[in-house]
Amino acid sequence: MAGSERAGIDAADSALYRGAVWCLTPIPGTGTDAISRLAEMIARLEATPYMLTPEQHDRLVAGASHLPLVAAAALVRTLGASNEWDVMGTLAAGGFRDTTRLASGDPTMARDICLSNGPAIVAWLDAYMAELARLRERIAGGDGAIRDDFELAQVLREAWLRRRHQDT
Repeated sequence: MAGSERAGIDAADSALYRGAVWCLTPIPGTGTDAISRLAEMIARLEATPYMLTPEQHDRLVAGASHLPLVAAAALVRTLGASNEWDVMGTLAAGGFRDTTRLASGDPTMARDICLSNGPAIVAWLDAYMAELARLRERIAGGDGAIRDDFELAQVLREAWLRRRHQDT
């Protein structure tokens, strides 16, 4: 899993795969020799081969990669449709920039991702929308316990960052 929102020759990066996870999704009948040769090539690129079934790959990537892409696009479209977007855009800073980076990606690629992995993306969208609805209810009700939600999110993200750092 590597890349950025940029495309084309100007976006080329010789270190693109360094430290990246490279998913291998063999199907029944894939020879072990072919898998071993490919894993060796991936390691030479300084990436880490990671074995998954094709179904696991599609389900997990839909959550870790495709859902953030859709969420970023939805956030930009939501705020961009406001008649106060010009002023809001002036006020938006690093948090908005970082949260919406994926919306700068190639729209054709985004379309293709959604069309090729739609059911898995929809499942994650349903879970995400349920979580947003739960948070909305806490906010609307003035529930101070929403701090616990932000604390859990912080703990989960920090643990993920630590694991990522240990793996590199």
